[in-house]
Amino acid sequence: EQGEDSMTKQLQGLLTAALLGGMMSVANAASVSLMPASVDAVEGGSIAIDVVIDFSDDPTLGGGIDINWDSAVLAFDSWSYDSSTVGDDVGFRNDGVPGDGSYIGQAVGNFNGLTTGTIGTITLVAVAAGDTMVSVGDTTNAAVGPWVSAVTFGVQNPEYSGANVTVNAAIPLPAAAWLMFGGLGALLGFRRKA
Repeated sequence: EQGEDSMTKQLQGLLTAALLGGMMSVANAASVSLMPASVDAVEGGSIAIDVVIDFSDDPTLGGGIDINWDSAVLAFDSWSYDSSTVGDDVGFRNDGVPGDGSYIGQAVGNFNGLTTGTIGTITLVAVAAGDTMVSVGDTTNAAVGPWVSAVTFGVQNPEYSGANVTVNAAIPLPAAAWLMFGGLGALLGFRRKA
């Protein structure tokens, strides 16, 4: 009976360690996020959204992403790499292909392994008032490929987080001027009555 108690305690200890280990690996899963997560813009203006990676638990050799949005609200302007994160090796980069509401096959990599940081910035133009989700996910470009671990060389499946974008209609300057002059006139009228 004493041997059974000892074995039960050992099994409980192993199960507890396995559960805690499993919870820790879930809490620190790899991620690719668009930052900021919420953006307000004015029609005709441009917005810059950073693509931020976190592979701190399992460094990545690199991989590819697709970025998508509502083309009635936003249009592609440009992409720029952040060399402080991805390095200067242009052989490890693949420029995405802009489409109608998409940027397909953007890829980065580094033989030293990438862990955390901004890999680049996508700039979009606000073409019309409205709301859209800018999403990021695994690339559909077979020539680019998935994220690959720098440690195990296995495929990595990061969690993806997009950004909500609200584009407000631009107020024409003449209308803004009329509002300002009307307000000033009302203030003068109140002052004369007093």
